[in-house]
Amino acid sequence: MSDESDLRINTLHRFEKHSPRLTLQEYSHCEVPAGCGGVVLRWIDPRLGPSARVRVVAIGAVDTWLDGVLLGGDRAPLGPGRHVVALRLRSLGRMPWRGRDLDLAPPVPVAIGVYPDRGPGDRADNMLPIASGVVQRWHPGPLASPPIAPDFDDRSWRAVAHADDAALASLPADVRRPFERLAADGLTMLALGDAGAPLDEAWVRISFAAREER
Repeated sequence: MSDESDLRINTLHRFEKHSPRLTLQEYSHCEVPAGCGGVVLRWIDPRLGPSARVRVVAIGAVDTWLDGVLLGGDRAPLGPGRHVVALRLRSLGRMPWRGRDLDLAPPVPVAIGVYPDRGPGDRADNMLPIASGVVQRWHPGPLASPPIAPDFDDRSWRAVAHADDAALASLPADVRRPFERLAADGLTMLALGDAGAPLDEAWVRISFAAREER
C-alpha cells in the first residue's frame, strides 16, 4: 500500500457527517481540573422548531404528554405558540420513599416546569408561572379515554390549586425539603385533591404559550 493511500485512509475526512435536513449545534462544554476540555455538539432538525425540557416531580407514577404525544424523555420540540401538557398521575401520595412506604393524604404536591432547552445547567425561566395566560385544570381519574389532545374541552374540569408555603410545611420533613428546593428552582407547585377525600389517580392539563427563542 502506498504512502498516499495510507494518508487518505487515516485522514479525518472519514469521520465527516453530512445531513440535508439536520444542523449541528453547539450544546454545552465540558472541563476537567487539569485544564483540558471540549465542546458538546448535537444534531437538531430546524423544521421541528426549538426544543424544551419538561420536568415533572410527583409522589407517584407519572405519564406526560406534550401536544398529544407521549414523552419518552424530558425533551421535546416546542415552537412558539400555545401548547398543552397533559399528566396522568397514579398512586398519588403512595410510593416507597427513602426506606419506608409513604402514604400522604390529599392534597398531594406535584412540581412541574417547562424550559427552553439551551443546554445542561442553563437557568432558563419556567414557562409555567402562576400567571395569566397559563390555564391549569385537573380531574380525578381514571377516565374512559385519555384527554391528551390539545383541543380537548377541559372547561368543566376543576382549577388546579397551588401548593403554597403553608401546604408544603404540612408535609413530612423528608418530603418537604425536596419540594421546597424544587420551588426555589422555579418549578410550579401544584396541589391535587381535597383534604379527607381519597385520590388514587388524577389527570392534569396545562395550556401555556411558548415564547419565541432568539
